[in-house]
Amino acid sequence: MKNGFTLIELLCALTVVVIVSLSVAPSLQRLIHSQRVIHTTNNVISLIYQGKGEAIVRTHWTSLWTITSMSFVMIVLPSLVRCSPA
Repeated sequence: MKNGFTLIELLCALTVVVIVSLSVAPSLQRLIHSQRVIHTTNNVISLIYQGKGEAIVRTHWTSLWTITSMSFVMIVLPSLVRCSPA
C-alpha cells in the first residue's frame, strides 16, 4: 500500500480550492473597501473632535463650518456631526 495522494486527487482538491477562492474574492474586496471607508470616516471624525478640543482650549470656536467634496457634504455643528450625499 502506497502513502500519499494521486495526481488526480491533488488536481481535484486544487480545483475546489480555486473555485472557493474565486467565489469569496468579490465579497472580500467589498469588505476591505467598506472597512477603509469606515476607517477614514472615523479618522475625520476624530480630527474634528480634536480640532474642537483645541478650539475650546484656546477659547475660540466657530459655530458652523461646511466641508464639501465631490462625493459628500459634511456639516459640523458644536453638538452634531452629520454626513450626507452631495
